[in-house]
Amino acid sequence: MSDIRMLAEIYNRQGVVKAKQDLHQEALTDFSKAISIDPRLAAAINNRGASKLALKLRDEAIADFNEALKINPDSFDSYNNRGSAKSQLGDFQEAIADFDKAIELKPDFAAAYFNRGIVKARLNKYKEAIADYDQSTRIDQGYVEAYNARGNAKSKLGLFAEAIDDYETVIQNDPERAEAYYSRGLAYAELGRYKQAIQDYDAALSLKPDYAEAFNDRGNAKTGLGLHQEAIDDFNVSIHLKPQYAIAYNNRGTAYAALDQHEKAIADYDEAIRIDSSYPEVHYNRGQSEAALGKYSEAISSWSKAIGINSNDPVAYYNRGLARALSSQFDKAIADFLHAIELNPDYLEAYVHLGLVRKTVGKTQLAKEGLRRAQDLARKQGHMEALQFVAQALADMDSNGASP
Repeated sequence: MSDIRMLAEIYNRQGVVKAKQDLHQEALTDFSKAISIDPRLAAAINNRGASKLALKLRDEAIADFNEALKINPDSFDSYNNRGSAKSQLGDFQEAIADFDKAIELKPDFAAAYFNRGIVKARLNKYKEAIADYDQSTRIDQGYVEAYNARGNAKSKLGLFAEAIDDYETVIQNDPERAEAYYSRGLAYAELGRYKQAIQDYDAALSLKPDYAEAFNDRGNAKTGLGLHQEAIDDFNVSIHLKPQYAIAYNNRGTAYAALDQHEKAIADYDEAIRIDSSYPEVHYNRGQSEAALGKYSEAISSWSKAIGINSNDPVAYYNRGLARALSSQFDKAIADFLHAIELNPDYLEAYVHLGLVRKTVGKTQLAKEGLRRAQDLARKQGHMEALQFVAQALADMDSNGASP
């Protein structure tokens, strides 16, 4: 090796050391010196790109990776790095193509499988992502990030027990990772195991005391246990740490509502809407509290906004139908109940109230048809109280002898 090439290698190695210490700006200087000495030192060009990527100079990083690949077309590292840069820019298909090439060049490249899995997860292709994470962990059984990402993907698919297993592996290998405790807590909560969820949120908060999301979800778990005031205390801290946290305002609102403090609940829902008006659940919840206060016009407006954002929620149509019926808007109420049934053909309560409103407006035959359908559903669902109620309503109609 010539003295000039050796000097270039020295600068490149110095840059690598600094990059590992996250001193990327200083590393750039060393990599650039190496390249100025030896413009065809592909490793230095690739490494400079990696530091640029760490500094979020993504376009410049891609230019370096392109140059490195011109010099060394078989550089799996450069393909992998370029794929990461493209992924960060949202060029997901091109990123996958780069990861594919990296894997073709190095079939045991755990990081490339992992990175491809991350992109597939961002495309909501969770099963394909899990397959990539599986491959990563086969190659490198200590790949903690892959276990964590696989747990996240399994949670997205509702495979919460399997996700918990992955998070446990992460915690065993990295017991100081607050996010792993938090994620496992979320999975426990989805399974209704709120006490275990709270233990995990406690662990996450002991490691990261300013973890606003952990306070929020610990509040949700306490709500699940009926500990509404304790939940409010957690939501208060979450909001203090993250003042623009719309979800925390919404969740505190639901806790206030559970305590029949609907005015406070509405104030929280309003603040959540101010922060993020595209959040359908908060409009729905505000409607619930407005209806509880007898403010049916306002409740109808809130549920209409929720439906405008998510038109596939049968419960929102059903609740709006109830409010319209209580406001003597019977035709509109019937339309809402029918829409709820269209979205959920087994919606027992919607059939019951559809029948009752039709009875109110004198559509007796249609009312009976709706109530008989409700009767069948109540029997099928084992809902004895509803079955008795509907049977009595039908008997009352028959005894009254009303005509259609």
